[in-house]
Amino acid sequence: MKKYFILLFFVLLSSSLFSLVIKPHKIKLITEEVGFYDKKIKQSVNYGFVKFLKSVNSNYAEFTQSANFNSAEFTGPAIFLNTKFSDTSRFTFSLFRKYAAFNLSQFFSNADFSGIRFLDTASFIDTRFLKGVNFTSTKFTKGGNFFGTLFSGDVIFNDVEFQKHVKFSGAGFFQSVDFSSAIFHQESTFDISYLSFSDKTKFYFNQTLFPDTIIFANNNVTNDIYFTNADFTSASTGNTNRQQGKRINIYLLNTNISKIHIDYIHFKLLLPDSTFQEDGNKTKAISFEEKAAVYEALLNNFKTNGQTESYKLLDIEYQEFKWHNGLWTNHLAWLPKFWWNFGYDKEYIFLWTALFLIVFTCFTYFFIYSLNTKIYIIDKIPVNIVWQKKMSFRDFIKRLWFSFMYTSTVFFKLSVDIKNLEFKERRGTFYIIVVYTIGLVCIAYMANFVLQKT
Repeated sequence: MKKYFILLFFVLLSSSLFSLVIKPHKIKLITEEVGFYDKKIKQSVNYGFVKFLKSVNSNYAEFTQSANFNSAEFTGPAIFLNTKFSDTSRFTFSLFRKYAAFNLSQFFSNADFSGIRFLDTASFIDTRFLKGVNFTSTKFTKGGNFFGTLFSGDVIFNDVEFQKHVKFSGAGFFQSVDFSSAIFHQESTFDISYLSFSDKTKFYFNQTLFPDTIIFANNNVTNDIYFTNADFTSASTGNTNRQQGKRINIYLLNTNISKIHIDYIHFKLLLPDSTFQEDGNKTKAISFEEKAAVYEALLNNFKTNGQTESYKLLDIEYQEFKWHNGLWTNHLAWLPKFWWNFGYDKEYIFLWTALFLIVFTCFTYFFIYSLNTKIYIIDKIPVNIVWQKKMSFRDFIKRLWFSFMYTSTVFFKLSVDIKNLEFKERRGTFYIIVVYTIGLVCIAYMANFVLQKT
């Protein structure tokens, strides 16, 4: 009996503790505007589980002790411009329904922005995080602006979701930067250009679901960055392009590409004709030489890292780019592409040879009598095969066979006997020269193919 009383006691005790744990916090409503404008708050501030029905203004304020806004709800704009947080600050699981601005603010201790939902634009322009900052599982619904932000400590963006454009251009990262399992919606742009680094800066993109466009230009990278650790197979709400195999456009102008790890199966170079300067206002034209330098640097990267397939794909694109931008070749880029895929599919020559033989044989079929009696005589081809509108199947096959043999003889001939060529028949002579010349070209390419295989 005693053991049953003890068991009942522990059940009741557990139930009481469980009820305390799951008991929801009471939300406190603040109906007036909250202002800390140009104030120095010397005591700890606790606005946890508070719902601000109007705007919060903290311009030029200073929080000397800890500031807690855990699970707060900001119904109106939340303005923390040029605010100093001397101790720890917590905005975990908060909800910002309107514009949130932390521009020019300074965080002298660890800052926690994890689990937040920004339903409007979140702005951290020129903000200074002098210790670590955590944005784990935060959702940016209408974009985030971290232009010029300084991250002196570790930065965590694990499982974060960016539904619109996010801008980190001009930011400084001086410790580890972790975007593992982050989700970027496909129409968003990930702008991480004009960055500052230290020797300790390391980026992590493990299982990151990238957007359609990454801007990683004008970066003097100090340590290797592995974009290839991202997730290229999964799909999420707002981003199905990776699962569908659509490649990611990446902009690498004026960047130390030797430290960048990508492939050309999931990524594609983005090289526009002009680009924005660091201030985001003035545009600058991108020259042919600058684009070519990016291609060549990335080709060298793939070669160094033994990425054969990526090298091939990029080199084909680079050759096509050069043909399109050549003075006399801009309209002929299709020629080497279809002829032998810029040298990567040399076996195409056998298909082209067969195609030329078929085309020329069909043409020769109608004019073999004239060709073999008036233009260029081949002794073993009968001269009495005159064209008739009605021919038996046997005569048709016979004429087709000799047409093929006549064409093949000229096509594969290493030299044409000038004595047998009648130059007075200009059109026929021109035809013989065309067949012979194209045949020589095909022979040369086939010989090259065979020599490279041996």
